[in-house]
Amino acid sequence: MPAIKSFDPEKNIPDLSGKIILVTGGNQGIGKETVLALAQHGPSHLYFTARSTAKAEQTLAELKKRSPDTPVTVITCDLASLASVKKAAQDFLSKSNSLDVLILSAGIMAVPPAQTADGYEIQMGTNHIGHALLTKLLLPTLEQNAKTRDTRIVVVSSSAALMARGIDYGALKTDGKSRTVLGGTQILYCESKLANVYFAQQLAEHYSGITSVSVHPGVVRTHLIESQSTLQKTVIKLSAYITQSELNVPH
Repeated sequence: MPAIKSFDPEKNIPDLSGKIILVTGGNQGIGKETVLALAQHGPSHLYFTARSTAKAEQTLAELKKRSPDTPVTVITCDLASLASVKKAAQDFLSKSNSLDVLILSAGIMAVPPAQTADGYEIQMGTNHIGHALLTKLLLPTLEQNAKTRDTRIVVVSSSAALMARGIDYGALKTDGKSRTVLGGTQILYCESKLANVYFAQQLAEHYSGITSVSVHPGVVRTHLIESQSTLQKTVIKLSAYITQSELNVPH
């Protein structure tokens, strides 16, 4: 599908009256901007996750100013902990028996080698595994919703997925340090984004009543990029140029 090079959230997002939406990582970056944009179109209720309520305060303040009539609830969720993900799903389901749109936006990029609370490589664990569990726990609600309403799952991936040669499943329960000698921790990020793409494809195949897609949002100057080293920023800019030139997608 060709890239969408012109999109105005104010004009192109339709009326969202009656819609219940959940966005992960709504406290910063692309997730935050997604929440702010959607709130202006009148959803019935907008939920977003953050690792703590303190981290969500700025987003809540901006929402109150821009979209004071939109009901908003913060769900505490640390995607690097499956126990936290389970609790977040329970929290959401205790508040709502319906879900129209699930947007999986939270993520980390090229962080130092580490493991999640459950022993998974930190980028794969946060960007994919945590999201996969959250989706699994919410699927019964999404499937029920899809019987009568347009229901969607949007996985925010990246063109970085194209740089991955595959996924080293044997290294999932390591910190990934042994695999970063040549490609740095960026290669682990690329693999996690490839997992996002595979996940969306499988959701679309097995749950045909739900519209499931993965998207490349373009290279956006968020906290993820600003926290990188000068060398890593250069690599990101180069990959963005190649992506735009060769694959005809925006950066």
